[in-house]
Amino acid sequence: MQEEGCQQHPLEGVRQLIDGLDQQIIKLLHQRMKLVGEVASIKEERGIPVCDLEREAQILERYEKEFRDSSWAAELRYMMKQIIAGSRAYQSRILGQKREEGWKWQRSSDSFDAQAFQKRQFAYQGVQGSFGYQALQRFLQARVIPYEPTKLQSYPTFADLAAAIVQGEVDYGMLPVENSYAGTVQEVYELLAQPSLHIIEEWILPISHHLLVNPGGELAAIEAVISHPQALQQCDHFLQEHPHWNRLTSSNTAASARKVAVMGDLHVAAIASEEAASIYGLEILIPHIESNVGNRTRFVLIGREPSWHAEANKLSLCFTLPDRTGALVEVLSAFLVHQINMVHIHSQPAKTTPWHYQFFVDIEGNLQQSNVLAALELVESMTHTLKLIGNYPAGEEPSSRRR
Repeated sequence: MQEEGCQQHPLEGVRQLIDGLDQQIIKLLHQRMKLVGEVASIKEERGIPVCDLEREAQILERYEKEFRDSSWAAELRYMMKQIIAGSRAYQSRILGQKREEGWKWQRSSDSFDAQAFQKRQFAYQGVQGSFGYQALQRFLQARVIPYEPTKLQSYPTFADLAAAIVQGEVDYGMLPVENSYAGTVQEVYELLAQPSLHIIEEWILPISHHLLVNPGGELAAIEAVISHPQALQQCDHFLQEHPHWNRLTSSNTAASARKVAVMGDLHVAAIASEEAASIYGLEILIPHIESNVGNRTRFVLIGREPSWHAEANKLSLCFTLPDRTGALVEVLSAFLVHQINMVHIHSQPAKTTPWHYQFFVDIEGNLQQSNVLAALELVESMTHTLKLIGNYPAGEEPSSRRR
């Protein structure tokens, strides 16, 4: 007597049965997607958004009644959600292709004007010799934009620089957004969420930290070290070797070098760059004390108005989500469905509402690409708020720049 199960239906036989069912499912899905296309056309005519959460909830609730007692109810719900997500993505692609002018943000953006760019006023945070100052200098040199170092405006804090741009005191400012070792600069991301600030360009700067002292200073005499909190974090391995040093913070690395120079105290050192040492007359007591030898910081040039580049290949978004299960997964799936690579994501608290968060995402793409427009249509329909911070050329790694 044969046992039931595998002996009656060997693996290949069962797989053939599944394949037959899959063919039927595919035919039904083909019919379904045709109808979804008709729905997209009707939505286009009537100005109805792609995402209809109430309708989707009704569909899931109706089907859940049919498989509620099934042992695979959770898996069936997941599959139905994927079918709905695929239908939503298809609608967004159809609507994206029909919009000849592209997404609304693209229509409101100005094309990048290199000539006009050369006539603008630029600013940085900190004092001369800071990494922001160096990033701005190297960016201007690489773009062959004439400038006088003394005419570059400086502001003591990131918020002061952002306010100066919004108020029209300067046109553009260079701000750090992420370090390869210490991570994101949350204060800057919080500023980028403001409606009136946009990323225009990106610049990657190699970071080397040095221990600086006044002439004649010795390692044994040091009692305190001053620097920006991020610089102290980036040199934590070195600082752990000197646990008795008092760690003091400053607004930026170059400001710490200037402060040590003004103090003239041989018991206090600064962590800053070689350029800062040269500007403020300090000696490099120990070079390259950063924990990561490949240490670098990603800077962005920000301005009041979005500026679209034909050669842009990176796009930054900021969004908040409705409070419901799977909201973030659905948004991220929009990039997957439209074959868009996500290169950065992080969240931070939305200070206006406790326990709610803003999400910041960088993706590869250009607003001229139909799949990018379709993904944005879909993301816009699923988020509570959405801001395109910028579409710009990704910063080149220092080793790949033309010399």
